[in-house]
Amino acid sequence: MFISTALAQTADVSEAAAPFSGMIVQFGLIFAVFYFLLIRPQQKKLKDHQEMLTSVKSGDNIVTGGGIVAKVAKVIGEDKLLIDVDDGVRMTIMRSSVGGLITNDAKD
Repeated sequence: MFISTALAQTADVSEAAAPFSGMIVQFGLIFAVFYFLLIRPQQKKLKDHQEMLTSVKSGDNIVTGGGIVAKVAKVIGEDKLLIDVDDGVRMTIMRSSVGGLITNDAKD
């Protein structure tokens, strides 16, 4: 009785490898979904932000990361901007703190 049970429990090596290869395919599909839904859009957003930062020039209206709306008075070197916040109020900020450009698309 024990011998027949022991013989029934032995499996072929190819049957044991089949679930492992299926698991590798599943992990590959999960990684592909994560790449196209999370990683790739984030990289594109970061690239667009970097291009926006390099295109900031004098006269542009910007919003800083802290929410300050200002006009760029002067570009100082590669990493600093002199901005006009209000009449007679100027600040020097790092270029990396710019959150976005304000565009005046409405031409009324």
